[in-house]
Amino acid sequence: MKIITYADDILLLVGAVRPPTAFKRIEGALDLLSSWASLYALEFSASKSQLMSIKGGLKPGYSVSFGTAPDAGRIESTATAKYLGVILDPNRSYWAHIEAISKKSKDMYRRLRALRSANWELSRTTARIIYKGVFLPRITYAAEAWKVSYKPEGAKQRTESPATGHYKRLQDGFYELPRSGCGHITTRPGNPSECQQTRTQGK
Repeated sequence: MKIITYADDILLLVGAVRPPTAFKRIEGALDLLSSWASLYALEFSASKSQLMSIKGGLKPGYSVSFGTAPDAGRIESTATAKYLGVILDPNRSYWAHIEAISKKSKDMYRRLRALRSANWELSRTTARIIYKGVFLPRITYAAEAWKVSYKPEGAKQRTESPATGHYKRLQDGFYELPRSGCGHITTRPGNPSECQQTRTQGK
């Protein structure tokens, strides 16, 4: 068993050969967490908690009690779980995460393209500042964690998804802004997203 705490996000990892054994261990561990929380006048919500199996092929449809108390709420299993802003999945493909950030960023990118292409006198420099300061941080958040593990081969039938276009640009290293050549995306410790201008085109 391992417990990882970060701000208000707590991750509990429990291992067992059989699911019933894992469920009992989870409930026992949640008792410990609840006792710890009571010392600091904190409360956990079963309805806001997520439960996911990362090995063994156990499909959603099961649930565990939030502790061993008779009146404890139940945590329903899910196909994915969100931790620190990253959507996790059993296969560690991060496809669900890519799709989610793609969907959120699609409209923003479209507006940015429209501003750049419209006759609103939005300069390439200003567009690049918005792109680097707003758009890139959103789509490359926690890229150190998911970029290397992303497995497109696990989603061959969905290659036309909007997520694919966004990720391909990340993977290729270029994300073109209309009539500008902004930049190469790199990830570094302590600096998860950096847009470096490596080529320019147009005016």
